[in-house]
Amino acid sequence: MEKNNVNEFLKIFNENSLDELYYKNEDFEIKIKRETAHVEEQKPVIIRKIQQEKVLPVKNTKPEVKEKSNFKEIKSPIHGNFYRSPSPNSRPFVETGDKVTEGQVVCIIESMKVMNEIKSTVSGKVVDILVDNGTAVLKDQPLILVE
Repeated sequence: MEKNNVNEFLKIFNENSLDELYYKNEDFEIKIKRETAHVEEQKPVIIRKIQQEKVLPVKNTKPEVKEKSNFKEIKSPIHGNFYRSPSPNSRPFVETGDKVTEGQVVCIIESMKVMNEIKSTVSGKVVDILVDNGTAVLKDQPLILVE
């Protein structure tokens, strides 16, 4: 193969913006490949100026809880998701104002697809439920305040 032939293939390769060119006949074979680095296309960033809005204080809809030192906490014994009732259509185990006794089921913690009934460790009146239904909770996190 002559140098002229190689130059002709290079010309075809470059003029057509090819990434790869392969040619073979009885006398010779040529393969030309362009090495390209993969570069992600950068998308334009749009920056908008955000105007500051007035923030109004939110009214507290829960009854005010007195100093917490007067209350006992029912804590989560495990990590998981907190549920107030045995099923979505059922009544909650306890509501604020209900009386609970030690050993009474007050909620469910779902952990590793197992529903674990959580029993009260104290007796008294439920003052506040500290966790929203369906919320993930940690071990030893307070769930319910009892007076």
